[in-house]
Amino acid sequence: MDVSDAREDEKMRKVDMSTQLKGAFTIMAVILFIGGVFGPLGISRLGGRLKDISSLHFRAMAGLGEVMESQKAVSRVEQSLMIPEAYEDISRREMLLASLDKAWTQADKALATYESLPRNPEQESLWGTLKPAWEGWRTSQKDFAEMLKQGKRPEALALSMGPMKKALMEVEKRLGDLSALNLKL
Repeated sequence: MDVSDAREDEKMRKVDMSTQLKGAFTIMAVILFIGGVFGPLGISRLGGRLKDISSLHFRAMAGLGEVMESQKAVSRVEQSLMIPEAYEDISRREMLLASLDKAWTQADKALATYESLPRNPEQESLWGTLKPAWEGWRTSQKDFAEMLKQGKRPEALALSMGPMKKALMEVEKRLGDLSALNLKL
């Protein structure tokens, strides 16, 4: 009887092992099925998001970077024009004024690039506040350059230290806000 009991126990273990293996393979099949069904959906959604990031957000950040770089270039030329030696040297002044025009051309191009990109409502709102600030700064910059061309350095310095500086700070704040928003998205 001991031999038959041992055989019966062995058969039960084999059945149990067989059942366990079938159960394990069934669970694996269910996991693979779920991964097979939901995996491509997740990958598709991730792919769409990556496409947005690469085609929109990256271009937006690059455009804003160019705008900021152009804005800094304009400010550097403005600072150079305020140096008495640079102002008094007519050829250097003319070269700096030409550099100022070139910096504005680059800024216009960068703004046009950013403006052509699609924006969400929050970006559009910030863009709407940047444009008037930018135009106010641009107007004061044009007045500054015109005063320098006319030889009115004291008036140009007063403009630079007052309204133009305030307008520049506003532009920098708006650009920073827009840049931070684009990084967040």
